[in-house]
Amino acid sequence: MVDLDLFNTTVVDFDGLTLYLPNGKVFGEMIVNMSQSGHRRIELVFGVDDDDDLNTALRLLIECAQANQSVLNDPPPWAKVTSLGDNAVNVTLRCWASSDDYVDARFDLTKAIKETLEAHGLSFPYPHQVTINRPGLAKVSPDEERTPLEPAPGA
Repeated sequence: MVDLDLFNTTVVDFDGLTLYLPNGKVFGEMIVNMSQSGHRRIELVFGVDDDDDLNTALRLLIECAQANQSVLNDPPPWAKVTSLGDNAVNVTLRCWASSDDYVDARFDLTKAIKETLEAHGLSFPYPHQVTINRPGLAKVSPDEERTPLEPAPGA
């Protein structure tokens, strides 16, 4: 907090922006303090290919967290398969860092995990577009004007 007067509270956020908050909001709404506890949880989600070894992916997530000096040992890093996406199996790493190290630890872990997973032959799938040709539908090239389908014989 930078200043508090009768009508406004002035704070500077993490990006260096000065925020003027009406006291009605400040005293009537929830305030989130991201540094008071001294630590923050990092959660990173990675989509790996359906054919990849999930146990290897989870082990590598934990190893990357343990190798990062900014990641706290207590509580220990956690990694699980958390969802099945449209084109990937999502694995999640949760670990903790001090509030001061949070941003660097998060970005350093993202880079290290990507490089480590790729080095061990795991891949990050990309969305695919599939074209399905249905019987009875007219095939039209992109530059042709689409015409209505002819009715089926006997219809």
